[in-house]
Amino acid sequence: MCGEDGSSWRKFPGTNRPLGSSYVGVAPLRLATSALENGVYAMKAKWISMMVGVALLIGSTWWSHAADPVPVVDGPAEQAPAPQVFQMQTANGPNARGEGQLVKLPVPEAAAFKTEEGRTGWKVTIPGGRPLTTPAVVDGVLYVGGGFGSYEFYALDAKTGKPRWTFKCGDDGPTAAVVADGCVAYNTESCTIYIQDSTNGKVLWHRWLGDPLMSQPAIGGGKVLMAYPGKGGHRLAAFALRTGKVAWDKPIAAEIISAPVMAGDFVVAATVDGTLYKFNLASGEVVWQKKHQVTSAPRVLGRQIFISQRTEKEIKLKDGDGKETSSTVTLEGLNLVSLDDGTLTHEKPLAAVKASFLLALGAQQQLYAGNAAVHFSGQGAYRMDLNAGSVLLNDVSGALGGQAKSLTERIDKFAVREPSPESTAGEKDATEALQLARDIEKLANALPDDGTNNNAGEQLKTIARDVLQTAEKTKDAAEAAAQAEQTMAATKVQQAEDQQHDASVGFSSAPEAAKLSMAAGNIGQSNVKAVWAYQGSRPCLHKGTSIMIHGPKMQAVDVKTGKVVWEHAFDFEAEATRPVTPPALAGGKLYVGTVDGRILCLDADSGKTLWQATIGGRILFEPSVAAGAVYAATADGTLICLNTSDPTADGWHMWGGSAKHNGQE
Repeated sequence: MCGEDGSSWRKFPGTNRPLGSSYVGVAPLRLATSALENGVYAMKAKWISMMVGVALLIGSTWWSHAADPVPVVDGPAEQAPAPQVFQMQTANGPNARGEGQLVKLPVPEAAAFKTEEGRTGWKVTIPGGRPLTTPAVVDGVLYVGGGFGSYEFYALDAKTGKPRWTFKCGDDGPTAAVVADGCVAYNTESCTIYIQDSTNGKVLWHRWLGDPLMSQPAIGGGKVLMAYPGKGGHRLAAFALRTGKVAWDKPIAAEIISAPVMAGDFVVAATVDGTLYKFNLASGEVVWQKKHQVTSAPRVLGRQIFISQRTEKEIKLKDGDGKETSSTVTLEGLNLVSLDDGTLTHEKPLAAVKASFLLALGAQQQLYAGNAAVHFSGQGAYRMDLNAGSVLLNDVSGALGGQAKSLTERIDKFAVREPSPESTAGEKDATEALQLARDIEKLANALPDDGTNNNAGEQLKTIARDVLQTAEKTKDAAEAAAQAEQTMAATKVQQAEDQQHDASVGFSSAPEAAKLSMAAGNIGQSNVKAVWAYQGSRPCLHKGTSIMIHGPKMQAVDVKTGKVVWEHAFDFEAEATRPVTPPALAGGKLYVGTVDGRILCLDADSGKTLWQATIGGRILFEPSVAAGAVYAATADGTLICLNTSDPTADGWHMWGGSAKHNGQE
């Protein structure tokens, strides 16, 4: 976190974070000013004497206003302030305005390794052991930040892992980098965007934007785009790539999910509250904006935008006493949006799956409780119907013989078992009830229609339909409760880790500017680090299918019919709400990383696993694929280069595939 002058005023003793030169001279005055101006952060400055701070504040007002950079303003580019020009610093460490330095940073020598499956490569452990983002690999150079909370950025030789150049940022938390037109662009979580020459690291320009920055930039059409929290709310700004001149700057609802996406003359972006935007790239004009409950960065192909979309459905049923109970289930699936006017192609998302991983912990608990009540109630309801069916079957056993007797015995044995409050047992119970209902219907159809059975056949068919309907809803609710239960356990683990990361950079509580309540309500993320790392179930497009990963399941969906072409369930259990990364697509193959330390290669046409490599270390970010190698980064700070021996393994060079984040170009 930075003050508006770029000073790292949220770094305080006990966090093991560099204090920087902002703590010398008049920095305490700026700290006091920030504390007084923004009550949200006042607790972070409580070690400064209030009386001294107020007295010094009055005397230093003229200096602090002179030191503040002019904020980016909405309006024509010629009205915008000139960007700050980078000046190489001679003093050690980052300075008070976030400029940073090209310095030689310690980088361990790359070590060759061989996986248990026989695949070879190299690995480097970046100092600090922090979660690393997707590396960018362009023209034989790998670019990566030192992770959430770090001040370091690295350019390494992609073949050997040896340093090309290294950079000490002026503040912390470099995002995944984008590389295009001889420039590398990235921003820190706190609070600056950097544009550097990709060959030598020379800073072309940088700009303090706001705190926190939880998305990454995009490059296209000679511009670099970046979202930031400005005064009055979040903004999306476009800067000239090589000079930093402001082209346009527009308000948006909240932080952008992952990154803006460029396609032709337009920009599309989804914010954490679920709003989808289309901007004119040249002017910044908002062509349209729609609240579509979008849950990841979009993809654009032709005149269509592909989104992952959340929705809710209600399960209603009557219990054995006729009392209605209900619950809500959250779903996520594919939808298409018109690039022209922002209208949805489908009323509901296609191939939607249960998605408790989109909920914050409190909402998960509510989902579990509501669906647990419904599936328990349903078990009692269909038992009463089955008992009635057993009586009728006994009455017509003469016409049906041993089949009726056998089914009656099965029903009686089933009905005497007590309903189970356990989700997995409730799902199994409902599955068995569904089979009994189908068998009742089969026997009802076999009854002679000669008027001798007092309309028992129609009565049995009605009972079978009631049981089928109730049991299907019961199973649905049981599955939702079971998924919520598993997700709660994983969320608690992840949330504790994210809170530690937030606290390590001075966020004992999230700043108001982050608008995390919006993120929690739409994508279930309630920490700065969690939103910074969030990628969601982003569509990956291949031969008329959209490939998405929902939790531990990958699906390929026909974009015209909505039918599931193939499905791949990953064969492990892990304490993570999203145990598999979004896929990188190269040469007709999908490359993903997993939280149990594997890189998998799958056939994009069938979803079949072609090979896997066990590397160790949790992989949280989408891999990159370049020049026959897969590049991945782990949550404990290790960079991996894995040889594939496949010349088609190329073309997915950074997060989102390219600097425009719209797949391969």
